[in-house]
Amino acid sequence: MQSNILINTFSVVIPTHNSVSFIDNALNSVLSQNRKPDEVIIVDDGSKDDTILYIQNHFMSLFLKKNIKLNLISNGHFGPGKTRNDGIKASNSEWICFLDSDDEWHSHKIKEIEKAIEEDRNINFFCHYEKFIKLDGRIKINEYGKNYNKN
Repeated sequence: MQSNILINTFSVVIPTHNSVSFIDNALNSVLSQNRKPDEVIIVDDGSKDDTILYIQNHFMSLFLKKNIKLNLISNGHFGPGKTRNDGIKASNSEWICFLDSDDEWHSHKIKEIEKAIEEDRNINFFCHYEKFIKLDGRIKINEYGKNYNKN
């Protein structure tokens, strides 16, 4: 992370790898936030399907219209850990939100996080439940956050 961190700001870090056929939902869910992020950092992990070119051609103008800074980083294929870490290093925000390229958010996600931060500035980490909708329509909830508490 850079030393000029902006307080009360949010970066969305999206690691990608050959995501051109499914990244639309992720990016549209960021664009539809009722509290827009301050920047979106997409770090491509050596895709062979022109993911970055697709984003430039289909989403760059949409982010510009919403006045959301979009930073595209292309890497070799090093895996998701390095890809996420490169996104963190490129961030100028106080808060980093990870969104995988095959996931999507509810439109109020960032606003709810911001509200929780304002209620307790000692919180420094959030872990959410995750809803999986399987191809056959079945829904599975992973309750990641239930094992954490404020202490």
